[in-house]
Amino acid sequence: MKRYIIIAFYIIPSFLIFAQSYQISFSGSGANNYVDSVKVENLTKGTSLNMWGNDILSLNLSSGIRESKILSEMSVYPNPSSGSFAVTIYSPEIGYIFISLIDMAGKIIFCKEVFAMEGFSSINFKGLTTGCYLLKADMGVRTYYTRILTFNSELSRNSIEMELEKTGVNEYMTSKIQSAVNMDYSLGDRLKLTGKSANFLTVKMLVADKSQTINFVFVACTDVDGINYPVVKIGTQTWMAENLRSIHYANNDEIPNVVDDAWGTLTTGAYCDYDDSAMNGEIYGHLYNYYAVADARNICPAGWHVATDAEWTTLIDFAGGLTVAGGKLKESGFTHWQSPNMDATDEFGFSALPAGFRYNDSYQYIGQNGIYWTVTSGSGDYSWVRNFGYNRANLQRYEGFNPVGWSVRCIKN
Repeated sequence: MKRYIIIAFYIIPSFLIFAQSYQISFSGSGANNYVDSVKVENLTKGTSLNMWGNDILSLNLSSGIRESKILSEMSVYPNPSSGSFAVTIYSPEIGYIFISLIDMAGKIIFCKEVFAMEGFSSINFKGLTTGCYLLKADMGVRTYYTRILTFNSELSRNSIEMELEKTGVNEYMTSKIQSAVNMDYSLGDRLKLTGKSANFLTVKMLVADKSQTINFVFVACTDVDGINYPVVKIGTQTWMAENLRSIHYANNDEIPNVVDDAWGTLTTGAYCDYDDSAMNGEIYGHLYNYYAVADARNICPAGWHVATDAEWTTLIDFAGGLTVAGGKLKESGFTHWQSPNMDATDEFGFSALPAGFRYNDSYQYIGQNGIYWTVTSGSGDYSWVRNFGYNRANLQRYEGFNPVGWSVRCIKN
């Protein structure tokens, strides 16, 4: 019986390690040619992880067995190895990590306690003989496991050495080795990738069917308040991937924050936050009246402007037309949108949000509607807007009343 247990232990890890996976690497171009970090969101599964820009994202086709509790916080590279490898572990606080290696018979062949600073630590191993092993990292409040496979023809017995190379986020970022970061993946899953390089943020969408390198084209999109906005290229256009939060025009003049009943009588630019909540402003962006949108001082970052009605039409046509574009451009899931968030796929990374609106002293429909100004005026005191809804995939186009507070997206000049 014991022999069968040993064989099963040997086969299962080998199957997991060699199961089909797609290896995704990252590069940068445009304003910067390097990638600091990448946020990976599986919009289909509702999972996410953060990784360094020079790491490899290993998309493992789902097998129903998970490699560790939190795959993004412990990784091994290379794996399989020739007996020498590096383990990268994230520690949420300063403290001790108890490291142990367990062979296929369940015997602990190596154990050692190391003191690590808060952040990422790189631990180097060498001297491991051919075999399949389980590596355990115990931090007290959490424990990680991962499987390791080695092929080492030079050693007949283990002579394991371990060295803590670097500790702490800052040191790790400047000297880290490349690691493989694992993520469960099913064919057809939609991934949203946000690459960061210094102050630049770029969004890319991916439905992976092969190993490849994703290139982030970094574009400056920073307003006078120092807010850095992620950007996304959709067709021939480059858009902000978040709602505007500027409180100054591009020339540094202040945009008044109006919270009293005077809002409905204004004929000059102003902004507010839904329910006068700064937290809502941080999440959903500010609400602006049309007078701020149309002001010649420009509420967008330098090199950007509030999109025209025609530019919105170009975006919508690229997304398949008014009847389906709402679903394809809305943020998916129910973090911000109310159920059913009809047909929301966020296919292009535009991530439209339901910020609601302000009319006179009344705030309405947060979580249900996201209404965006265009800079194009209509008839009388009305201008063109686009309206996303939680219960429909179609996108509405109509003339909105200029004193109302709605959301803004900017487009690159």
